[in-house]
Amino acid sequence: VKNGQALLWAPCTGSSIQRWAFDDTGSLSIVDTDTSPGSDGFQHGGECMDFDTKFWLPKLQTWACAHSDNQRWRVESVPGGSRIVQDASCADGGDGCKCVTAVEIGGYAVGLDAGVTVTAAQLYPCEVKGFKTQTFELLNDDKQGFPKNMPVRYGGNMCLQPQIVQVPHFDAVAFLTPSGDISLVAINIGDTEI
Repeated sequence: VKNGQALLWAPCTGSSIQRWAFDDTGSLSIVDTDTSPGSDGFQHGGECMDFDTKFWLPKLQTWACAHSDNQRWRVESVPGGSRIVQDASCADGGDGCKCVTAVEIGGYAVGLDAGVTVTAAQLYPCEVKGFKTQTFELLNDDKQGFPKNMPVRYGGNMCLQPQIVQVPHFDAVAFLTPSGDISLVAINIGDTEI
């Protein structure tokens, strides 16, 4: 897990990149990234959920934990689960707060092809408590894990994780022919025969 990777929801697999911890500083970090030598958060407190203040979209990303305002969150119970509020976005009295929001958007929002649709994690004004795209389950299937080892689930079986760019082995395109058949073309774009 590296600095600047966009956050999105992907099918829950139990992968270590889908396990989060919420600590007493208000940081949400990916479990074990503090002890993973390949992580930018190695020996820096891990990789935390971070609001990217420089991107033109209200993008959430991973960044080495600094416990700064753009990495400080509050978890609130709401009907149907929990919502995640950015403390720094709240005006005096709690008005104007922004919440983590699941947004269906083109892949460009997370560094993928624009033609792909993803469910990205973005920061939008908080809606009424229990608003569907701002309500998450912070528990494992066995209803345990919060606050030290949990997925952030959305819509049942989608879990929050960083978008980790992997070099593809194939590129593919499919066409629906006039006769109703599907024609699929797959091209090996790697350096080795497969």
